[in-house]
Amino acid sequence: IIDPYTGTGDIAPAVIRSTATTNFGMVKVQIHWSVATSNPVTIALDAQAGAAYDTVLRVVEMEANTDLVYYFEGNAKFEAGDAITVDWTDDTGGVAIWGVQIGRCE
Repeated sequence: IIDPYTGTGDIAPAVIRSTATTNFGMVKVQIHWSVATSNPVTIALDAQAGAAYDTVLRVVEMEANTDLVYYFEGNAKFEAGDAITVDWTDDTGGVAIWGVQIGRCE
C-alpha cells in the first residue's frame, strides 16, 4: 500500500503520515523534489501508545539532492494507530514541488 502526498513548502509530520488502521509493516519512504534541497529529512514514529514512545527512526542529510529513498530494515512492524511521519523544512523559498510516498503492508 502506498500513501501518496504532493505539495510545496514544508513537509509537516501532522500532514505527511502513514494512514494504516491495523497493525502494519513498513517498507519505504520515498521523496522527490523538483529542485535540490540540503535540509535534513526526519522519519519518525508517532506512537499510538503516547509521546513517551515517539521515536526518531532516521534523519537523512540531503546534501543538495533531489531524491531520497529510505528502506526499513528487516521486520519493521508497527501497531494499529501508530503513524510513520516525515518532516522537512523548505530551504528552496517555496520553489520546490515535492512528492512523498510512504510504502507499507498490512
